[in-house]
Amino acid sequence: MTARPGRLAGGIRALALGLLPAALVLSHRNLVVVLVLVALTGLTALRPLRPRTWRVPGWVWPLLVLTGYLALSSAWTPSVDDRDWALRIPLVALLVAAAIAAARTAGPGEARTFGLAVLAACLLLGVEGLTGGAIRDLLPPAGAPDRDDVATARGVGLAVLLLPAGIACLAGGRAGRPLAILMAASVLVGALAFDVAANAIALAAAGGAAVLAWLAPRGAPSALLVALAAAFLAAPLASLLLPDAAILEGLTEGPASWRQRLVIWRTVADAASADAATLLLGAGQHASAALGEAAGSYDAPGAPLPLPRVPTHPHSVFLQVWYEAGALGSLLAAAGAVLAARSLSRARLPRPVPVAAAATLGAALVFLAVDASLWTLWRGAALALAAYGLVLAGGGVVRRPPTR
Repeated sequence: MTARPGRLAGGIRALALGLLPAALVLSHRNLVVVLVLVALTGLTALRPLRPRTWRVPGWVWPLLVLTGYLALSSAWTPSVDDRDWALRIPLVALLVAAAIAAARTAGPGEARTFGLAVLAACLLLGVEGLTGGAIRDLLPPAGAPDRDDVATARGVGLAVLLLPAGIACLAGGRAGRPLAILMAASVLVGALAFDVAANAIALAAAGGAAVLAWLAPRGAPSALLVALAAAFLAAPLASLLLPDAAILEGLTEGPASWRQRLVIWRTVADAASADAATLLLGAGQHASAALGEAAGSYDAPGAPLPLPRVPTHPHSVFLQVWYEAGALGSLLAAAGAVLAARSLSRARLPRPVPVAAAATLGAALVFLAVDASLWTLWRGAALALAAYGLVLAGGGVVRRPPTR
């Protein structure tokens, strides 16, 4: 039997979910605040000193080792100014664990509350897309239109990650299907209006993964996790197959942002394979930032200003893990994904949950491959809150079939 939350915990979670729409529409970075509030209510459920009441799942161990290794790598990272991340990494891991624990102790109505919060965020983002950002324009402080559009586009990307869990939390009601269509349509409007290709591609990937999981609810989420594991191993090799960075810098076909990505990926791949130590053990946490400073910029055809060969991050978490934590880090990440797939394949879940889990993974694969950074807290907060919503939709406890 799971414990019911007290009034204080329930109130804090209600406050957090009430802030969620505002965070996605107006201040995407503050999604971390939403995660912190949710996690605070789950800390009491974490009892690592009582193994009979709380057990670390097997798939978590490789990720914990990777987390510890990244923290340790601050000892040799060239990003001297970012060494304080060694202290933040365990804190972020604790926040994620506490958020999952909060979902396991949530009351019966909190899944619907989560779903309604995501619904409100999607509707507001749809309004922003239809009106060209009227909500942000009406509320102070006034900002530059291009910066406002970028911020709203990032909110849309976070909504894409939260959308499947939000739909799953509302699936049990009579209006579940109409609300799901309304939520997806609103996010689609936002994705198209603010012209970030990764958002639209991720939304399409989420839809395709959801259809696949509807046809094969037990196997599809696990297959996507295996694909995630394969990406950690294959992406570095694929990047080395790209033409030399000097050739890529002269490309003229296609959008400048995507041509730049090819330059980034090849530059990072060259740096990651420069010597045996970096190849095996990595350059250290946040080393990508130092690489960007050393690599400089180049004149891209059609771009109004010189473009950095590596911006603040490689725009691919798969490459970033390989460069900063080496082959060791990539293997640990892949092992965590494979063990998670094995665990998920054995779980008995209400049908909307594996469908939503697959959709979330489909969208996450796109963002991890072409847009996200390992150190972007607000993107990680979205994934953590999506996991929180999925656990809520599953009734708080993952049930396994009885062993014979």
